[in-house]
Amino acid sequence: MSTFHNNWQSTSSMTRPSALAAAVGASAIAALFNIASAIGVFVNGRAAITEFLGEELGGVDASNLGSTTSAAIDEAYGALAMKGWVGIFSAVITLILAIAALKGRTVMRILLAMFLLGNLCSAGLLGVEADVLPDLSLVAAFAALVLSLASIPLLFLPTVNRYAKRP
Repeated sequence: MSTFHNNWQSTSSMTRPSALAAAVGASAIAALFNIASAIGVFVNGRAAITEFLGEELGGVDASNLGSTTSAAIDEAYGALAMKGWVGIFSAVITLILAIAALKGRTVMRILLAMFLLGNLCSAGLLGVEADVLPDLSLVAAFAALVLSLASIPLLFLPTVNRYAKRP
């Protein structure tokens, strides 16, 4: 009987595994990088699109080409800005799930991993538009990608699973 009691005590007073803390920290930092990437789109997106269009037209200043070109730049910027807002929304949910996953509960870790995988997919979509995105957005998106990739396996290591099964 005393052995059972000692085993129960040792699991209930278990400290948070460093792998879980690292995974949650990396997830939160990845979310912050996603927000930084979106801010880069909001601040420098229109200029980056104009610069890209000018290069594609043979070095012409695309901002002086008229209303049709201006409308195309506005439309492209609108599409990028919408992706930025979706990225911010996803990052806020990722931050909330990261905080909730600190307790080690399996459901929260699974939801966090799903949102991190979603971040990986959105980073892949940003790669398609790499020529148009501002440099800050690309660097931040790449950092978020690396951190997301690193944190997903950490969420499900055996020490974290044992921590999640404590009473």
